[in-house]
Amino acid sequence: MGAKSINLSQWSRIATRSSRSLAIPRRAFSTSPAWQKAGVVPSFNKSSSTELDDLLKTIRDLIIMPGYLSPAQQDLVYKPKHRKMLINDEVTANIAGEKFRLEYIDVEHVRPSPRKALLNALEKFQEKDMDMLPGLLEGIHKSQPKVTARPAVVRMVITRAAKFNREDVLLECVRQAEATGLRLGNEDCARNLMCSYLAKAKSEGTAEALKKAIKWSEMTLDLLEDPKHVSEYPDLPDPRTLPEVVAPHVELTAIKAKQTGDANDIGQVEQYGKRLLALSPNARKPTKEDYGYLNIWLNDNALGLYTAANSAGEVLGSGSETGASLTKWASKLKEQMTPMYNSMKDTDWAQEKTRTGIQKYKEVFGDES
Repeated sequence: MGAKSINLSQWSRIATRSSRSLAIPRRAFSTSPAWQKAGVVPSFNKSSSTELDDLLKTIRDLIIMPGYLSPAQQDLVYKPKHRKMLINDEVTANIAGEKFRLEYIDVEHVRPSPRKALLNALEKFQEKDMDMLPGLLEGIHKSQPKVTARPAVVRMVITRAAKFNREDVLLECVRQAEATGLRLGNEDCARNLMCSYLAKAKSEGTAEALKKAIKWSEMTLDLLEDPKHVSEYPDLPDPRTLPEVVAPHVELTAIKAKQTGDANDIGQVEQYGKRLLALSPNARKPTKEDYGYLNIWLNDNALGLYTAANSAGEVLGSGSETGASLTKWASKLKEQMTPMYNSMKDTDWAQEKTRTGIQKYKEVFGDES
């Protein structure tokens, strides 16, 4: 005989049928308006591979869906003492019109790590899968709020979106920060997002790509002022105060001004160049002599600041106070970087594999020392 289907609203009537049953109040299992506000559990279209389809189903069933249950329903699926009852009796939850059969979820041995599962899924994403990104992040964030803010996750999200030229999807995730958890208050998110716009414009090399990148970077800087993007960690630096976040936009405006020579475009360089200079005292400084740390500092901080300041200084010229100050700062940055580069470039550590900071230095300056 098959298992009997039991609706959650019926559970209070069966909860007391034996001494082994759980006397949980009926109200704990009702789908009340408060829980309906949680919304629809995100679903996923057929993806680029059966492997990704299977992984997304696992993520939806074992990680996302439980986040849309009430506390009492979560108690049912997570506590081992309810396992036998859930096998014998078909207990269902109705979430925004979709019925889910509740089953015991072994968090330690069966459910995958939410962070690892999300990274694994993102790694498998292809271009056709990118439209599912907002829903995936929303579902994970609902169930495991801290996961989508992890630096490794933020980097992977931005990397995959940039690879497939889907910065539009990425920006949509940022706009929906309260749902997706992708907040610009996260320094890595803000800086990497701005850098992705610059990289895309440079790689495509067209006027249209440059125009789009400038538009996106302006929107991102505006979004940084939105209270919902304030960092959840007050002890971390505010991205709005970091020159590394503004620098990609400065460089984008300088590239455009060089191409057009238009007074309005040069005015944009002046405007954002002043903003960059005002933030320059907050630039990250190398505080360790460790090669790994210095390599990251070159890649994530100093070189981006140098190229932005130098490009803007070239556009504005020495006749502009802002231009002269930017050029002077760029020179100081180079003086600071060069000895660090020289100390690393010929070491065994540098030869083991590609070191992004060293490689980027060579791209900007050649192999000069």
